[in-house]
Amino acid sequence: MEHNRSTKVVAIIALLVGVLGLSVGFSAYSKVLNIQNVQATVKGASSNFNVHFSTSSSASTSTGQITGSGSSGVGSGSATLTATDITGLTATFNSKGDIVYTFGVFNNGGLKAYLKKVTIPSTATCTTSNATNTLVQDACKDIKVKISVGGTEYSSTTDNIQDKTGLGSGSGAAVVVTITNGGVHPVDGDFTATFGTISLEYSTQPAAAA
Repeated sequence: MEHNRSTKVVAIIALLVGVLGLSVGFSAYSKVLNIQNVQATVKGASSNFNVHFSTSSSASTSTGQITGSGSSGVGSGSATLTATDITGLTATFNSKGDIVYTFGVFNNGGLKAYLKKVTIPSTATCTTSNATNTLVQDACKDIKVKISVGGTEYSSTTDNIQDKTGLGSGSGAAVVVTITNGGVHPVDGDFTATFGTISLEYSTQPAAAA
């Protein structure tokens, strides 16, 4: 009798352990928690792209006076240079010939700069206070302007320039603006020829090949 009772107790304990084991096994659930759309935005500093005019191609100076000069008897001119503009670029001619301004463009930023476009007005506007206007307008056609950047000359607006070298950080290129008086048409007084804005467009990316 006692033996049967012991056997029953052992069986009950074994059954309880089995049930507990089953309950532990069934409670081992798992769940994955997701952190989605993790993003990091890095803002570029505009100071990394700093291309500006300079008094020379080997200096980072971005302000000053520059002088246009011609051969003996032709004339002269002067202009004020700032980082992104040259104002008052004038030429006073005493005879036919060229007046030349030489300065530079300099890359003072950390990114390479590529020339993509040069804009040059096609004609000048000519005015006079003491000459015959018809003669002035004929002579106005004799006044031309061209620009050379890094040794490449442009005499009209040029887009999609294939600048494969670019300006590296801390380097510059020579810029030469030449104003020419062809002197083909004589005038009976003084006149002033005014051109619109000449502009150079630089980018961190070279122009795509056509």
